[in-house]
Amino acid sequence: MNFFAPFFTLFISFLAIINPTNAQKPAIKVIKQQKYILAANQEIKLSFQIDQNYNRYGNMTKQEYLYPRPNSDQLQTDRKILYSYDARSRHLGTMEYNGDNLLEAETKIYWDDKDNKTKVEEIRYSNGEQTANVTTYSLQYDERGNKKSEIHYTPNGVQEKARFWFYNENDELIKTTLLVEKENQPVKRSLSIFKRDDKGNLTKSISKEYVNKKEYRKDIQYFSNNHVIRWRKYINKRFDSEFINEYRDSVVIRTTSRNTKKMISLEQAQKEQEKAARRANKKRNNKTKSAEIWVTNTEYDAYGNVAISSQSVNNQVKMVTQYEYDDYGNCVRVSKINKETNEKEEETTEYETYGNISRRSAYLNGQLISEEKFLYEYYPRE
Repeated sequence: MNFFAPFFTLFISFLAIINPTNAQKPAIKVIKQQKYILAANQEIKLSFQIDQNYNRYGNMTKQEYLYPRPNSDQLQTDRKILYSYDARSRHLGTMEYNGDNLLEAETKIYWDDKDNKTKVEEIRYSNGEQTANVTTYSLQYDERGNKKSEIHYTPNGVQEKARFWFYNENDELIKTTLLVEKENQPVKRSLSIFKRDDKGNLTKSISKEYVNKKEYRKDIQYFSNNHVIRWRKYINKRFDSEFINEYRDSVVIRTTSRNTKKMISLEQAQKEQEKAARRANKKRNNKTKSAEIWVTNTEYDAYGNVAISSQSVNNQVKMVTQYEYDDYGNCVRVSKINKETNEKEEETTEYETYGNISRRSAYLNGQLISEEKFLYEYYPRE
């Protein structure tokens, strides 16, 4: 499926919905996206097509990738993905088929009555026969209905993240732990402890995180409604920073902060700033003798849209980009002119009745080099 990942970006941007007719826009049922490219014989030919089906609630129910048959204009399916949902629009599963309509992969998602995802299963097939069944996510509760553990696994069944919750006799959260062991990443462990008063109100929390043998600790004090009074951070048991909030009627009226940087007087601070400015200016003068200075200038139209953008190097214009819009504010043309090579790139965009992109064309020096077409089918209005 990774082979098709780049194609997902091709249809993400086409739902530019700006047209005022959107107030009456019916639900999309089917979108057919067709990509055309310039072939070796200088003809624009269909490269691939993606069909997407949706239910009335806007959930995608099917994706199908189609390619032209060799030496033919007919399309053949290369991959098909089906999505299923329950009556509450929760994603229940995904089934992926290859070009021979054989099931290759399946994902099953389980939910509880609190709309929490409780389990994810990844199933693999070969020639239509199941070869593997791995749980990649698991959420469990204790006997009193509190979240107990949340574990993430890789597609190979190796645990890579685990979180656990602990409660007191009143079902109040008192501790959480987290362990992250992802491949090619440092192991991360964290522990959070929560303290409460006799009424169950949170009064303090202590969080420790260990990464690469380094300890990060955060101490937080609270008062009513979980408002933070004081927040302290330590690195390897050494104080790093702190801020203190003062409240009046649950509203912060003053915040005081400090860190490990030494405190100096205003006069000393001004002298330090002057020294830093002299060093920066000296360094800048040394660099500008051979450095290039890039400047971008942008002009806007009366409606606040970008009209012209230009990039200059050492006061010499290198690139100019112009934008054109229709009466609804949709961008219909982008023209880029390279002032050094006089090469011109242009992209035009057309929109259908409901403001969705229907065609996007790319030109190089006036010649069409690629094109995308979008065909829509809508559900009838009820």
